[in-house]
Amino acid sequence: ACTLVLGGAAILAAWLMPSYYVSEARVLVGVQSPRLPNVESIVADVSPDAERVQNESFILQSRNIAKQVIDQLKLRQNPEFNPALAKPSFWADLNPQQYLPLWVQAWFNPPSSRIADANKAAGNPDDLAIDILLAHVDVSTLGRSHVLSVKAESRNPETASAIANALAERYLDHQRRDKIDSMDRVDKFLLSRVNEL
Repeated sequence: ACTLVLGGAAILAAWLMPSYYVSEARVLVGVQSPRLPNVESIVADVSPDAERVQNESFILQSRNIAKQVIDQLKLRQNPEFNPALAKPSFWADLNPQQYLPLWVQAWFNPPSSRIADANKAAGNPDDLAIDILLAHVDVSTLGRSHVLSVKAESRNPETASAIANALAERYLDHQRRDKIDSMDRVDKFLLSRVNEL
């Protein structure tokens, strides 16, 4: 009887828990660009090393790129990334703390957590969406390679895939703009040398 009761409770709990899907995109960091004589001091060396690959992973997880992904995928309309749209879960109804008087609830919640909750509620909704998105994203290097693994987690497999792909696309766009800026600096340098000659 105990086995049946505990087994049934475990099956019910597993059934009520939401499923999460993880999608992965891979990005190669540091493709060698053509070098020009006497301009190495202007254009940074793009040959990848462990430190540069690590730095690129931080760029990929930047708040600016995360905001672009949120705008592209319209994640503000997704209850998973906007708690204001989320319906209360079954477990929230079982929380006995909500049925206690307010003075008892204040005793359970320390002042620091109340201040943090108030700041989060009064803050910019974009900041909250970015924080939630970055909590669903994991960027790591694959072994000793120069490849970044971008993993995104979501309750919807299509959303997980879209987030991973959008992050990779926004990162590559950032790299293209950076390379164009570098080539513009090289162009200006060469034109100035030609004028001097």
